Amino acid sequence: MHNPVLEISNIEDFCKLNDDVFNVQLRLADDSCFNFQAGQYLLLVLNDDDKRPFSIASAPSLLPNIELQIRDLPSNDFTQEVLELLAKETSIKLEGPFGQCILPEVVSRSITFIVGGTGFAPAKSMLEQLLPQNPDIEIHLYRGARADLELYLSELPQQWQQQFNNFHYHPVISEPSPQWSGLTGLVHKVAMQHLPALSQQEFYVAGSAEMVLATYRDLLDAGVDKHNIHADMLDILREQGELD
Repeated sequence: MHNPVLEISNIEDFCKLNDDVFNVQLRLADDSCFNFQAGQYLLLVLNDDDKRPFSIASAPSLLPNIELQIRDLPSNDFTQEVLELLAKETSIKLEGPFGQCILPEVVSRSITFIVGGTGFAPAKSMLEQLLPQNPDIEIHLYRGARADLELYLSELPQQWQQQFNNFHYHPVISEPSPQWSGLTGLVHKVAMQHLPALSQQEFYVAGSAEMVLATYRDLLDAGVDKHNIHADMLDILREQGELD
């Protein structure tokens, strides 16, 4: 099926969340032909040769508004060009939605999110939909970063933890400062050490390709069924024949 090309009518907000991540709030000119599921992503289009994926960070209920979290990488000319356009409130086009890393219609198992960097974006979208609807399902968010300052919007999962008794937030720092008193190490290894009965969990993983693959392989080695590990990167590799 061909996904519609979407026009932006307005940029509602454009601000920095930390040193290198921008929050972008877009308003669609017409969302009548656009239906996405929490966890999916869009392509930002500069021209036919310049299209890059960005996860939707907002829940579907917020349409026609869409939230993106974009990391400013000096080595990525495309990202810098997109940020420059957005900063000037220049109209851009979107294509989508894409991706099968979505929640089931009926949630019956404990869910654990393991994310790093802007992998927090799709987890945020799913959690904002998931939490109010599933008060009896245990839900964990393990969120990794090198330094605690990289944990942008850290107050949001803390608010969820206060609001929902079934939600548990676990920030993990791999290169902690002396002031850090929380969990340390690689985020997926910490999650695997802490969680009981890994085979009974449903895992959603988002972050760098290296992090996703390392998490996937270690979960498989620990006896988790591959069908219970969800990540866009894994689906892309399967489509390319690089992963079973």
